[in-house]
Formats: sequence, structure tokens, C-alpha cells
Amino acid sequence: MRTLALVIGCAACATLTACGSKSDAPDTKGPCEAAIGRGVDITLEKRMSRAPYKNSPDALKVMKELAPKLKETLTGLCVADKWAETVVTCFQTAPDIATCKDGLKPEQRQKYAQEMMRVMLASQQAAKGVSVPTEPMDTGSGSGSGN
Repeated sequence: MRTLALVIGCAACATLTACGSKSDAPDTKGPCEAAIGRGVDITLEKRMSRAPYKNSPDALKVMKELAPKLKETLTGLCVADKWAETVVTCFQTAPDIATCKDGLKPEQRQKYAQEMMRVMLASQQAAKGVSVPTEPMDTGSGSGSGN
């Protein structure tokens, strides 16, 4: 009898734990992660396919190391700042992610620009001593564009 009560107790506990782990909050990381992953990959592939990057093995290496950092950073911003569905869709469909920042609210756009610059600068620091072409990469910050 005691064993039966223990089994029932464990089953009830497991059921409550499983039910309790479900969240009523919508899954925002999944859509953000998928869209941003695609957007970053497409954008970096485009940049790596043209000069001066395509002729520099060092630059290609740096860009490949940059991709996961950009994905992680932008996915975190997307989730934390609750980016609009139109912005997430832009990352999923745009030929270049620099255009997607236009759909962000001003404070979201500012954080986006700051975080992109932080990641890019960290990448440059990590690449010190590596021969990387100097063509600027548009971070989508809007600097110099009048935005």
C-alpha cells in the first residue's frame, strides 16, 4: 500500500512539474532566433562574397566568428525589447539586415546600434594582428544617413 501511495505521489509530482514548466507567455525567442539567424547569415554571405572580403582568408575567418556573436546579441535584443512582428519578418525576408532597423522604435534602434557597434568593436579587437580589409560594414546604425 505504501508503494502504491509513493507511485501515485511521484506521478502527481511529475505531472505538476511538467504542467508548471509550461509558460503562458508566447515563445518570442524561437521566431526571433530563426529570423535573425537567417538575416545575419544572408547579410554576411553577401558581404563575404565581394571584395575586399572574398580575397582575404583572414577577413572571412573574422566574419565567420562574428556571425554567432551577432545572432546572440540581436536575438537577445529582439526578445528583451519585444520587437514588432514586422521587424522580425524583415530579418526573415530582407536581403540585408541593415534595412530592418527602420522598423524599430527610436529607443530600440539606439540599443540596436549600440550593441552592433559593441560586437563589431569586440570583433576588431579580437582580430588585432590579422590582416582584415578596411571596407566599413554597415551596422544599420543610421549614422551618416540622416536617420
